Amino acid sequence: MAKPKAAPDWATPPLDIHQAAEALGFSRASLDYALKDPAVQAGVHFELRGNRKVFYRENIMEVRKVLTQCASKSNGSMVGHTSTVTGPTARGTDALSKLKTLAAQKNFGRK
Repeated sequence: MAKPKAAPDWATPPLDIHQAAEALGFSRASLDYALKDPAVQAGVHFELRGNRKVFYRENIMEVRKVLTQCASKSNGSMVGHTSTVTGPTARGTDALSKLKTLAAQKNFGRK
């Protein structure tokens, strides 16, 4: 009896927002907030299925690029500030700063 072949990459089912957040290492709420960034676009970073967002492998990689760019823009002299924050609140920068602090603490312990 022959082994069944693995499904091709194009036949891989998409991830829902909970699974995508887990794949990216974020909470669902953090991913929701990140997807409100003006740089994030439907069709590039996620696909809409009615009012739901689904994520394919290439979408996850594109979201990761945007999140990495946002984090790198906030390093250096602009600590705690990103170019993607709009409006009078800095809720996003607080969350990003907390994520950076946690990541630094994790990396510090691995030396």
